[in-house]
Amino acid sequence: MSSSYGKRVTRYGLGVRREEHIIQESVTRPIVHLIGGPPGAGKTTLGIALASRLGCSSLTIDDLRTAILGIAGPEFLPELRVIGMPDAATYFTQTQPDTMIAHALAQHSALWPAVERVVKKRIRNGLQAVLDGWHLMPGLVARANLERTCAVWIDVDEEVLRDRERSVWEFYATSRDPEQMFERFLARSLMWNDRMRSAATEFGFHLVRQDGSRSVSDLVDEVLGLPSGAGSCDL
Repeated sequence: MSSSYGKRVTRYGLGVRREEHIIQESVTRPIVHLIGGPPGAGKTTLGIALASRLGCSSLTIDDLRTAILGIAGPEFLPELRVIGMPDAATYFTQTQPDTMIAHALAQHSALWPAVERVVKKRIRNGLQAVLDGWHLMPGLVARANLERTCAVWIDVDEEVLRDRERSVWEFYATSRDPEQMFERFLARSLMWNDRMRSAATEFGFHLVRQDGSRSVSDLVDEVLGLPSGAGSCDL
């Protein structure tokens, strides 16, 4: 955790005794990095690159959800299953964006205890890791009071998201109305980006800006320049 303390030093010069505060600052580097943001923002790409630079493991949080669904029955945490049901094409074509947001809030809240447990175990054992996922919500992360964790959210331009989704058109081509599916999926992503930008700012987290001009290496450099602890980048 970033911290500073003052030490009073007595100095003598020209027959005058002077006392000064010498501020010493110690910065403890993060053990765990968390990367949030909307779908399509580049969270996993950044997470893998950051983990490679740090020489540690990288985990996409949706894999935790997949693992839980693999061993739990349909009656267990149904919030984890509603998104994409009965299938992705039907869901994203027929569901209104504000309903998708409500589903996302429920899903991410239900999944958070598992994410928090993994993060705290990593911190306790001193094992570096990078976790990424749109499941990360600033309020939940802040209330967890995590030590030695740097959490950032990618704030991405609309045109960047639009271009990235257009580049995977085969996903939308499975719908009976690909254009409607595309627009509703994109609308959800943009609404989520706005929510995360606002919440991250409210809780004092760091926003990593992506306007399409910045390389992954640039973003890694920015994140590595952030300390852990209760500050402008994380709690």
